[in-house]
Amino acid sequence: MRTTPPAERFGPGTARGYRATHRPEVWGALIGAGGASAFMLVNGAALGSPWTWIVVVGWFCAIAVFVWAVLIRPRSFEQLEPPSKQASTIYLVSVAAMVVLIVGGARLLALFDRSELTVAWVVCVVGAHFVPFARAFGRAMFRVMGWGMLVIGIVGLARVRTLPAGRLMLGSVTCMFAPPIGWIGVLIG
Repeated sequence: MRTTPPAERFGPGTARGYRATHRPEVWGALIGAGGASAFMLVNGAALGSPWTWIVVVGWFCAIAVFVWAVLIRPRSFEQLEPPSKQASTIYLVSVAAMVVLIVGGARLLALFDRSELTVAWVVCVVGAHFVPFARAFGRAMFRVMGWGMLVIGIVGLARVRTLPAGRLMLGSVTCMFAPPIGWIGVLIG
């Protein structure tokens, strides 16, 4: 069995994503699509009918576009250098902080009887965790995803806090807009 040297595996070329799953652009997009899908489908149910079905139909459409754009269409891949140790550290610290902030923040919100803010909080934290990736990995898509999701999350938090009626619904609507920002980042990346 022939193993492909790292320089060759991450070299420039054109391929369909399903043939390049070893590339960070592809496996990272798959991880992000999985997380965005889980988030959207779990939180979309809180919207109630007919919005739940709108979220599901939107998800199927987004998955179809994602599969075509990331896995099926031929894409050009540029030469990638292995990430620096600093980039790996930024990634690990950012992901660990995201997990701690999501869990801790959700528990604090529940403790203060503000669970309706959880969805918007999660969007803020996930967005913020992407922001340092743009510089660490030299990819603009992380800046688009990070700041886009962060702004949507902050708007969700502000809207839920200021409007007494429909707080849960407004917080949950955030879940409909945050994943597409991530997908746009993947498509431009």
